[in-house]
Amino acid sequence: MSCVHRLLTRETYTGVHHYNCTDSRLNRQRPKEWVAISVPPIIEADIFARVKALLHQRRPTETPTRITNSEVLLTGIVHCENCGRPLMIRAGKSGRYRYYASSGFQD
Repeated sequence: MSCVHRLLTRETYTGVHHYNCTDSRLNRQRPKEWVAISVPPIIEADIFARVKALLHQRRPTETPTRITNSEVLLTGIVHCENCGRPLMIRAGKSGRYRYYASSGFQD
């Protein structure tokens, strides 16, 4: 797990740290016998919940990798307001200009 992912998913930053989560002998998570310790919050709980939902939504098992790893900035995010289809990059003037157009658009 990367450091950034660990920062985005650790509940300690919301104000509650759980102690006694893993069994050191077996190196696996214990059942919910955790001890909650109050700590000063750094992140508001609603922001943490939104980040968690976004991470869940963008998991590779939920979203195809061609969308999450695309070099095209708005891939999978922007849709045509008329037909609802996703927008694609189109090129004009022999590739000199690039613009977004509906995937339903026919030349």
